[in-house]
Amino acid sequence: MELSVSVSLLKNVWEFIQKPFIKKAYEISTLYKNYQEVFSSPLQKLENIEYQIIWQEYYLGKKLTTPMLWIRTKEGEGFSKMIISVRAILKEKISYQDNIILFNVNNIPTQVALASIPFRNVTFKNNKVQIPYEYLQLEVVEAYDMEGEEDKSQCKKSIRLTPFDKLEITLGWEKGYVEKWGKIYNLEYIEDEIKEEQIRLIGNMMTSWSLMKRKVFGKKWLVKIIFWYRNIFRAKQLTREFEKYLKKQKIIHGDDYLKR
Repeated sequence: MELSVSVSLLKNVWEFIQKPFIKKAYEISTLYKNYQEVFSSPLQKLENIEYQIIWQEYYLGKKLTTPMLWIRTKEGEGFSKMIISVRAILKEKISYQDNIILFNVNNIPTQVALASIPFRNVTFKNNKVQIPYEYLQLEVVEAYDMEGEEDKSQCKKSIRLTPFDKLEITLGWEKGYVEKWGKIYNLEYIEDEIKEEQIRLIGNMMTSWSLMKRKVFGKKWLVKIIFWYRNIFRAKQLTREFEKYLKKQKIIHGDDYLKR
């Protein structure tokens, strides 16, 4: 009992000590992930609707209680009522299903919980990847226009979506979302920049010197030390790379961040 209390106390002290050194880098990494999820994740399109199924436990810095469906129509389109079926299927084993009734669906995004579908948490058991389902399928069962007439052009349309898993995080080789200092951070950008730093340090020249660099900087722990030396306190290098990303994507700040 005393040992567990001491370990917990030491952990809290360490968290307090490291906070001013790495908090800025954590914030930039999370901001990058949020921008990427909003601007770089393509929406799925099905006739006159656009939608996104969020199957991960964390999204835009928040911890979800269930997967979510985000849906809207094209500008100028609308439905007085829609019945949508969302299925998560593990071939020949199980199918999770949520049937949703929506009213007044238009170009203002509607978000609903998919309470019957589990998060797609990937695990390893007996050296095999275990997944709750292989793919998701959305089908418009019924759709009625704003006058209440059935829109048969939209009905019985379906689309299949296969989630992408980052196994490095599942295996514990890299960090993804973490809960720290009372907030939620995503560290994938930090992990990506550490790999980029390793590539920059090694270079691509095939000389005896480059082979020596490959041997030295092939050690990830050493690359991490160099990365954090350049990003401690103010996260200068990470901020510069993030600004390059914003310019490349031509992302506009302000209200446009919330529109999609």
